[in-house]
Amino acid sequence: FSLLLWAGAALCFVGYAIDRSEDHLFLGIVLIFVVVVTGVFSFLQNSKSDSLMNSFKNMLPPAVKVVRDGKNDEVTSDKLVPGDIVRLEGGDLIPADMRVIECSENFQVDNSSLTGESL
Repeated sequence: FSLLLWAGAALCFVGYAIDRSEDHLFLGIVLIFVVVVTGVFSFLQNSKSDSLMNSFKNMLPPAVKVVRDGKNDEVTSDKLVPGDIVRLEGGDLIPADMRVIECSENFQVDNSSLTGESL
């Protein structure tokens, strides 16, 4: 879409060069302004979403306690595989999507970082 606007602006400047109509010059300047402002807003939105995704990466725990093949082990969260049983304690970050097999009576999960709610 912005390429069409750039082409339109160029054609306006060509039209201005041919018949010296100030309308063509004004329209060309406005089209360039619109493309630049749209580009700046797009850049800002992308940088915000990139920083948000990086903050989600930082929320993953570096290592988790698992039961794998009947033995207790500690692995990095990117090495989890289906079938691993993750042992969580109070305050632990959850490293992946998982099913709760057994929990205490006062088990709670804080989803505010995903939903944007305040605590």
